[in-house]
Amino acid sequence: MQSIDGRGIVTVKTFAEGRWAVVSVSDTGRGISEEFARTSLFAPFCSTKKDGWGIGLYHARGLVEAHGGAIDVSSKEGVGTTVTVRLPLGGQA
Repeated sequence: MQSIDGRGIVTVKTFAEGRWAVVSVSDTGRGISEEFARTSLFAPFCSTKKDGWGIGLYHARGLVEAHGGAIDVSSKEGVGTTVTVRLPLGGQA
């Protein structure tokens, strides 16, 4: 919500996709430049926010990957961003 100037929409989806639990969060915020996404998005202490620390996605990716999952970010400046997290579904006990 911090990336939405004024009015906007945040959409959260959860679903199973094959052997993966998926959480997708999309917003209609300002988006992220292609260069920042390519070079700095997951780097610690790099942020596009004025008061941002730049550690949120860095830590999130570490936690997700430590559990065998993956995190993907797609964004377009002026349109919005989608962050998708995939985690393996647990097996039968």
